[in-house]
Amino acid sequence: MIIGAGVLGLLTALELRRAGMSVVVLDAGLAGNAQSGSNLGFVRQQGRGTSETTLMRRSTELWGQLHGRLGDRLGWTGGGHASVGRDAATETAVHSWAPIAREQGIPFELFGPRAAAQRFPWMGAGVRVVGFTPTDGHLDPVLAMQAIRALALSEGVQLLENVPAVSMDIAAGNVVGVQTPDATIRAGATVLAAGMWSSRLLRRHGVHLPQYTGVGTVVRTVPVPRLTRSTVWDLTGVGMRQDVSGRINFGLGQHVDIDVGWEEVSAAPRLLRTYLGSWRTLRLHAGRRLAGDVGSSLRRLPLAALPLDRPEANPKLVARARRELGRLVPGLGEGVEIESAWAGTIDSSADFLPVIGEVGLGGLAVLTGMSGHGMGIAPAAAEAVAQIVVAGDAKSADISALDPRRLRGFRAYDTHAPR
Repeated sequence: MIIGAGVLGLLTALELRRAGMSVVVLDAGLAGNAQSGSNLGFVRQQGRGTSETTLMRRSTELWGQLHGRLGDRLGWTGGGHASVGRDAATETAVHSWAPIAREQGIPFELFGPRAAAQRFPWMGAGVRVVGFTPTDGHLDPVLAMQAIRALALSEGVQLLENVPAVSMDIAAGNVVGVQTPDATIRAGATVLAAGMWSSRLLRRHGVHLPQYTGVGTVVRTVPVPRLTRSTVWDLTGVGMRQDVSGRINFGLGQHVDIDVGWEEVSAAPRLLRTYLGSWRTLRLHAGRRLAGDVGSSLRRLPLAALPLDRPEANPKLVARARRELGRLVPGLGEGVEIESAWAGTIDSSADFLPVIGEVGLGGLAVLTGMSGHGMGIAPAAAEAVAQIVVAGDAKSADISALDPRRLRGFRAYDTHAPR
C-alpha cells in the first residue's frame, strides 16, 4: 500500500511491482495533481549537499533510463545545469561545490566572466562565475506525471484516486492496513509518500514528524527563440528552464509563502534560526488554517487534513520574478509576455533535506519532506524506500543522513503511549 500518488508514490509503486509485489496506491485527489505536477522540473545534482548528491547522481541515471523507455512523453531535455554567481557570496557558493563534484565523480566546469560570456552570450552583465554540470537536465512535470501514471497502470499498479487515507490500522505496533472513508484496505507493508499531508496522518497515531509547508510560485512565458537547453539558477535571483516548445518556466525558488499552521507555531523555537536567516525570502501568513488548528488543539481533536485545492500564484512574486528574468536575460526585457502562472505546495523539513526511513511503526516506511527537490530526486528515493520495504535496508545509496530521527522534535511511535 502506498499513500500518495505523486511522483514519489508512483515510482515507488513501480519499483515494488518489479520486485514482484502487488501494489495499491491511493490518493486523496488525482495522481500528480499537487507539487509533483506544479514544480519547475529541474533534475539537478549541482549545489546539493553530500547526503543528497549521492541520491541525485543515481536519480540522474534513472531519469535517463525512464527517458529511454518513455521517450518524448517525459518532456526531457538533457542540457546540463548552470549556477550563476554575481556577488562575492554567490561566487563562493558556486565554487564550494567543486569538492563534492570531485568526490562524487560528477563532471563540473567553472567559467569566469569572459568564458561565461562566450558560453552563455544571452546572460546579462555582472556575472562573476558560472558553474556547469553537463549531466543534469530537466523535464516537464505535467507530461512526466501523465507518462509515469500510465506506466504504473500498465505494469499492474492499482490506483485509487479521490480516496483519502483517514488513518492507519495498527495492531501490536505494526501498520496492517489503511482506513479510507468507506473501507479498510489491508496491507502487508505501507509507504507514506503523501507530501504535505504526511505529518498530519502520522500525528493521528502519536508520531511527531517535524514537517512544514510552503507555497512556491512558478511563471511561464509565451514561446521565445531558443536560448539554452540548460537549467539555469542565478543564485541572487531567478531559476529558469526553457521547454521543448520554447516557453521559459521560471521562478524565485527561495521565495516561499508560508500559511502558518499548528506545526509552525509549535516548532517556533526550533525554527527561529531558519526564519531569521531567511526573513527576506519567507513570507508568513496567519489565517484560516491556523485558526482551525488552534480550535482543534484546544478541543483535543486531530488536526484537520490540509486542503486539496491548489494555491494561487503570488502576484508580487510573479512581478519580481519577471524583473529578475529580465536582468538575467536582458534580450527578453521585463516586458516579455507571460502566458500563465501557478503555485504549488512544498513539504519541507527544518534542514531542507528529504525524510526517508522508518518512524517506529512496523510495516511502515516514510518518504516525505522533499523540500522542493522531490521531482529530481524521486527515482533514487523511490528505489531506496522500495528496498527498505523488500529487504529492510536501502542497498542502492547511503540514506542514513536522511533518517527522520535526525530532526529535532521528532517523536517515534510508542507502543505504550495512551491512545
